[in-house]
Amino acid sequence: MVNEKIISILSKSVHDTVEKFYEDPENQSLAYSVVGAHILSDYTGDLYTAMGGCLQFQTHPGDEEGPYVFAIESDDPDSPDEYHFWIAQLNEQGDNAFPTSVLDLTSRHFHQMAKNLGIPWERSPFPDFIWETSSNDVFDLIFEKHGIDIEFNPDLIDKLDEILAAQEVNLRQVAEQGKKQFLKDIETLNQK
Repeated sequence: MVNEKIISILSKSVHDTVEKFYEDPENQSLAYSVVGAHILSDYTGDLYTAMGGCLQFQTHPGDEEGPYVFAIESDDPDSPDEYHFWIAQLNEQGDNAFPTSVLDLTSRHFHQMAKNLGIPWERSPFPDFIWETSSNDVFDLIFEKHGIDIEFNPDLIDKLDEILAAQEVNLRQVAEQGKKQFLKDIETLNQK
């Protein structure tokens, strides 16, 4: 059963693993989502997948158009660096699938990402991860609770294997390292 404690351990394990393989973890949402989805799928037996699309939030509450809006958006599924990725649990497979659970393990980096682009930050930092579940529209729930607007791009699901093959770092190997760390962290928790 996935709960807040498991997600917290997953968040730390994936973050520690990504930091070992990348000098710029704040720019690695694909790695966070692939590694996290692999671990959750293996641990729970349920289907979790990396999903991508556009992301937007205000770095200063109340400023909807000004210099306080951070956005990652693109219409080109051939440019994965122009998208943001997160983990989703789907209600089913196929054309009618929609996410019932969304987990973003990179929210700890949102402040640094905005800073790197020179976008002023005048809000409380986001938590290390954002995890929401809903039988309705989980993206609406994320917007309501966190002020993050997420737009899923279904074209990226079909291109995910191609995107992974083009990565300089083998994310499947990174995922296996992350899984070892996660299982070690879970075992430590269970011994307490």
